[in-house]
Amino acid sequence: MARKITTFSSSVVASPAYLDRAGTPEAPSDLASHACVHYRFPHRGKLELWQLKTLSPAQFAALPLTMVCNNMHARQDFARKGLGLAWLPDYYVQEDLRRGSLVCLLERFAERCDPLWALWPAGPFMPLKSRVFIDFLGEALGEVAAVAR
Repeated sequence: MARKITTFSSSVVASPAYLDRAGTPEAPSDLASHACVHYRFPHRGKLELWQLKTLSPAQFAALPLTMVCNNMHARQDFARKGLGLAWLPDYYVQEDLRRGSLVCLLERFAERCDPLWALWPAGPFMPLKSRVFIDFLGEALGEVAAVAR
Protein backbone atom coordinates (compact mmCIF):
# COMPACT_ATOMS: atom_id res chain seq x y z
CA MET A 1 0.00 0.00 0.00
CA ALA A 2 1.15 3.56 -0.56
CA ARG A 3 0.18 7.14 0.12
CA LYS A 4 1.72 10.18 -1.54
CA ILE A 5 2.92 12.41 1.29
CA THR A 6 4.22 15.43 -0.62
CA THR A 7 6.36 16.51 -3.53
CA PHE A 8 9.71 18.23 -3.37
CA SER A 9 12.10 19.98 -5.71
CA SER A 10 15.88 19.93 -5.90
CA SER A 11 18.34 22.68 -6.74
CA VAL A 12 21.97 23.30 -7.54
CA VAL A 13 23.60 24.85 -4.47
CA ALA A 14 27.05 26.17 -3.57
CA SER A 15 28.72 28.12 -0.80
CA PRO A 16 29.40 31.84 -1.22
CA ALA A 17 33.13 31.08 -0.79
CA TYR A 18 33.07 28.65 -3.71
CA LEU A 19 31.22 31.17 -5.90
CA ASP A 20 33.72 33.91 -4.99
CA ARG A 21 36.56 31.62 -6.03
CA ALA A 22 35.07 29.88 -9.10
CA GLY A 23 32.38 32.26 -10.32
CA THR A 24 28.62 31.79 -10.57
CA PRO A 25 27.18 29.59 -13.33
CA GLU A 26 24.51 31.44 -15.31
CA ALA A 27 23.25 28.48 -17.39
CA PRO A 28 23.45 24.67 -17.19
CA SER A 29 26.11 24.68 -19.90
CA ASP A 30 28.41 26.57 -17.47
CA LEU A 31 28.48 23.59 -15.10
CA ALA A 32 31.16 21.87 -17.17
CA SER A 33 33.74 24.32 -15.84
CA HIS A 34 32.80 23.84 -12.16
CA ALA A 35 33.58 21.30 -9.46
CA CYS A 36 30.50 19.08 -9.14
CA VAL A 37 29.57 16.88 -6.16
CA HIS A 38 27.41 13.98 -7.36
CA TYR A 39 25.25 11.29 -5.80
CA ARG A 40 25.58 7.64 -6.81
CA PHE A 41 22.65 5.34 -6.05
CA PRO A 42 24.14 2.55 -3.91
CA HIS A 43 22.08 -0.33 -5.32
CA ARG A 44 22.11 0.65 -8.99
CA GLY A 45 25.48 2.35 -9.25
CA LYS A 46 24.07 5.14 -11.44
CA LEU A 47 24.59 8.83 -10.86
CA GLU A 48 21.59 10.97 -9.94
CA LEU A 49 20.71 13.22 -12.87
CA TRP A 50 20.64 16.95 -12.32
CA GLN A 51 17.24 17.75 -13.79
CA LEU A 52 17.89 21.10 -15.48
CA LYS A 53 16.21 22.42 -18.61
CA THR A 54 18.62 22.58 -21.55
CA LEU A 55 21.08 20.14 -19.91
CA SER A 56 21.19 17.18 -22.28
CA PRO A 57 22.17 13.68 -21.12
CA ALA A 58 25.46 14.10 -22.99
CA GLN A 59 26.16 17.40 -21.21
CA PHE A 60 25.32 15.80 -17.86
CA ALA A 61 27.68 12.91 -18.61
CA ALA A 62 30.42 15.45 -19.32
CA LEU A 63 30.07 17.22 -15.94
CA PRO A 64 33.17 16.91 -13.77
CA LEU A 65 33.01 14.09 -11.22
CA THR A 66 34.87 16.09 -8.60
CA MET A 67 33.35 13.97 -5.82
CA VAL A 68 30.82 11.18 -5.77
CA CYS A 69 28.90 10.47 -2.55
CA ASN A 70 26.23 8.04 -1.52
CA ASN A 71 24.37 10.26 0.96
CA MET A 72 22.90 13.75 1.14
CA HIS A 73 24.71 14.80 4.30
CA ALA A 74 28.14 14.38 2.71
CA ARG A 75 27.13 16.36 -0.38
CA GLN A 76 25.64 19.11 1.78
CA ASP A 77 28.80 19.24 3.90
CA PHE A 78 31.13 19.35 0.86
CA ALA A 79 29.05 22.12 -0.69
CA ARG A 80 29.11 24.11 2.59
CA LYS A 81 32.90 23.75 2.73
CA GLY A 82 33.23 25.26 -0.74
CA LEU A 83 34.35 22.08 -2.50
CA GLY A 84 31.86 22.37 -5.36
CA LEU A 85 28.30 22.56 -6.60
CA ALA A 86 25.76 19.99 -5.42
CA TRP A 87 22.25 18.96 -6.52
CA LEU A 88 20.21 18.60 -3.31
CA PRO A 89 16.54 18.54 -2.28
CA ASP A 90 15.27 21.98 -1.29
CA TYR A 91 13.88 20.71 2.01
CA TYR A 92 17.33 19.39 2.95
CA VAL A 93 19.17 22.69 2.39
CA GLN A 94 16.39 25.06 3.48
CA GLU A 95 18.17 26.09 6.70
CA ASP A 96 21.51 26.57 4.91
CA LEU A 97 19.81 28.81 2.36
CA ARG A 98 18.16 30.83 5.15
CA ARG A 99 21.51 31.23 7.00
CA GLY A 100 23.39 32.04 3.80
CA SER A 101 25.86 29.16 4.11
CA LEU A 102 24.56 27.90 0.74
CA VAL A 103 23.18 29.76 -2.27
CA CYS A 104 20.62 28.38 -4.72
CA LEU A 105 21.72 28.53 -8.36
CA LEU A 106 20.08 28.11 -11.76
CA GLU A 107 16.59 28.16 -10.24
CA ARG A 108 14.86 29.04 -13.49
CA PHE A 109 16.33 25.91 -15.08
CA ALA A 110 15.31 23.38 -12.40
CA GLU A 111 12.46 21.16 -13.56
CA ARG A 112 12.38 18.35 -11.08
CA CYS A 113 9.53 17.78 -8.69
CA ASP A 114 9.69 14.36 -7.03
CA PRO A 115 7.00 12.64 -4.99
CA LEU A 116 7.63 11.32 -1.49
CA TRP A 117 5.64 8.20 -0.66
CA ALA A 118 4.87 6.35 2.56
CA LEU A 119 4.83 2.59 1.91
CA TRP A 120 3.52 -0.21 4.08
CA PRO A 121 2.63 -3.89 3.63
CA ALA A 122 -0.79 -4.64 2.18
CA GLY A 123 -3.25 -6.25 4.56
CA PRO A 124 -6.77 -5.97 5.83
CA PHE A 125 -5.83 -3.86 8.85
CA MET A 126 -3.34 -1.11 9.53
CA PRO A 127 -2.28 -0.50 13.13
CA LEU A 128 -3.62 2.78 14.49
CA LYS A 129 -0.07 3.93 15.33
CA SER A 130 0.91 3.51 11.67
CA ARG A 131 -2.15 5.40 10.42
CA VAL A 132 -1.53 8.28 12.85
CA PHE A 133 2.15 8.45 11.86
CA ILE A 134 1.38 8.50 8.13
CA ASP A 135 -1.24 11.23 8.67
CA PHE A 136 1.33 13.20 10.68
CA LEU A 137 3.88 12.88 7.86
CA GLY A 138 1.33 14.15 5.35
CA GLU A 139 0.52 17.20 7.45
CA ALA A 140 4.07 18.02 8.59
CA LEU A 141 5.95 17.38 5.36
CA GLY A 142 3.23 18.86 3.20
CA GLU A 143 3.77 22.15 5.05
CA VAL A 144 7.58 21.92 4.65
CA ALA A 145 7.25 21.36 0.91
CA ALA A 146 4.87 24.32 0.61
CA VAL A 147 7.37 26.58 2.42
CA ALA A 148 10.30 25.38 0.28
CA ARG A 149 8.61 26.26 -3.00
